[in-house]
Amino acid sequence: MNKVWLIANASDNFFIKLINQLLLRGDKVIATSRYKNSLIESISFESDDFLPLEMDTSNIESVTNSIQTSHRKFEKIDYLVTNSGHGKMGLIEDFSNQLVNEEIGKNVLGTLNVIRAVLPHLREQQSGHIFNFSSISGFVSGPGSGIHSASMFSVSAIGETLNFELKPFNIHVTNVMQGYFQSENPQVKYIYSEYSYDEFRKKFHKKKNYSQFKDESNLSRGVKNIIKVSEMADPPLYLFLGGNANKLAKAKIDKLKNDIEMVSAYL
Repeated sequence: MNKVWLIANASDNFFIKLINQLLLRGDKVIATSRYKNSLIESISFESDDFLPLEMDTSNIESVTNSIQTSHRKFEKIDYLVTNSGHGKMGLIEDFSNQLVNEEIGKNVLGTLNVIRAVLPHLREQQSGHIFNFSSISGFVSGPGSGIHSASMFSVSAIGETLNFELKPFNIHVTNVMQGYFQSENPQVKYIYSEYSYDEFRKKFHKKKNYSQFKDESNLSRGVKNIIKVSEMADPPLYLFLGGNANKLAKAKIDKLKNDIEMVSAYL
């Protein structure tokens, strides 16, 4: 039976490829973006099974209207794919309160607005699967990613909590900890200020230092992994998408184990 997908903030290459693959296999897709026309132009063919909508995840009214339109069109939502889609990089001291609020607001509140608008429909039908797109930055932080990671850790925590809260309704949750893909060109914005990290900043902001984290795999493989997990009866809570994400996650887990063992001897 064909499934219905709702993909929020479907603007970058990964989600465009996912949409095309889902439509090609016969699923129905609702995709939202702030710029509906650009979204339509990105899809490779027309289909009655595709519903593009203009939606601002930071605006509750916009989100509610889009979800209602989606449900009227296809009468159900089997899979919800959230995507915060906002990223600013910079040193902790470089971020003003305004910039912090913007990063947290767009990523965390935007994700919450979409999930809370869809949940009544999922609970009523007693089924569903939420792919809660966070980032590898929501599991591993590093220099220059502190504020962005704070928002992504929050998005991951939301998904982990929902995993427990929604089990009685037969609703699954998978936190997608996405790494970078070689075929993408992430529009990362850097924050600068007058603070005294000049030598470090010179190294950090070079593009080659950013590109070293790009994934060895490709978009097609990532899309296939999402579809594969969607077909599982008991899907994982965490999906580290891409070779670099797995590598960074394993390094973090090893460090945590080492820290626990180091301290446990004194407890």
